[in-house]
Amino acid sequence: MVRVLFPVRSDLQTQSGGDTVQILGSAQVLRERGLDVVVCSDGSAHPAEFDLVHLWHLERVHETYIHFARAQAADRPVVLTPIYWPWRTGYPIIREPDGRTARQPWAENGRNVLRWWRAQNAFERRAISAALGRSWGRARRELLSAAAVIMPNSEAEAEQLRGEAQHELTIQVVPNGVHAQQCRDVLAAAAPGERRGVLCVGSFDPRKNQLAMIEALRGEDIELTFVGSPRRHHQAYYRRCRRAAGPHMRFLGEQSHDEILQLMTRAAAHASPSHHETPGLANLEAAALGCSLAVGDCAPVREYFGEHSVYMDSESAEAMRAGVHEALERPPRDALRERVLARYTWDAAADAILEAYRRVGSPTASP
Repeated sequence: MVRVLFPVRSDLQTQSGGDTVQILGSAQVLRERGLDVVVCSDGSAHPAEFDLVHLWHLERVHETYIHFARAQAADRPVVLTPIYWPWRTGYPIIREPDGRTARQPWAENGRNVLRWWRAQNAFERRAISAALGRSWGRARRELLSAAAVIMPNSEAEAEQLRGEAQHELTIQVVPNGVHAQQCRDVLAAAAPGERRGVLCVGSFDPRKNQLAMIEALRGEDIELTFVGSPRRHHQAYYRRCRRAAGPHMRFLGEQSHDEILQLMTRAAAHASPSHHETPGLANLEAAALGCSLAVGDCAPVREYFGEHSVYMDSESAEAMRAGVHEALERPPRDALRERVLARYTWDAAADAILEAYRRVGSPTASP
């Protein structure tokens, strides 16, 4: 049996996010295809005991680089799912097209110093130290250079990486996915009745941009429901969101996956005002369960949802208000739902991951 190691961030399950769903879901579908996949967040699994090491996250190298270094030392092949899109609103990316020196490495190195002081255990501190020792930019370049296959979630992400890399990349696009049959069953079993209001699922942090949407919709007569908790270092941001909320807004905190799916069958629209997504698993599930979408305008998101979604300028309160109203006024989006259920499923993701593994030269179980 082929053994694959998924070394992941130390708080993958205690601070859950879209990557938690993607990583654990990928592990599950690969196990169903006959692979032995081990998800490890504390460094206790040694890469030498595995045929392949599958890394996650390109930008957050403080969570990835130590696992890469251990795989290199054990002479194990590495593949990488980058989950990446540049945040152009905050600071430039590592290498601008006009050749200007970028500020992001300085910003990330500074953040890593702060992360080191806030580390909650010895392994997390060692991981951040490893990234600091190489510097953010150098560590990131080493990851891109050494990965046998890069697995972006979209063609748009693939093109972005090709434009930034300083060498040729071997790329296998692996789509984000939903459990198609589960979504069909949940929708079929949903209680009849009119859909109401707007749902927004996601962890609270500035990239997700919930505060801007709260301020944009505070005076509107729109039911707005938030599901999710703050990231570890964004408690203050979450408190600002709660203080800014209007009377029609509610915060449910963390909910089980089953409860989130039920909420999606009752909501008229799902809003995601993020500065960038790749494209956001909550958006996919909401679309598969019949919600209209109002989402931040980003190339990977447009690739997934095409003309079937409302796209918002995440920097404009007026655009967010207009986008949410437009999504609420749309009829049920059958075309959007069927697009997701036909193209973006866990089965499609498993096929693509297995193809990437084969390109590395690792034998894999038959589909």
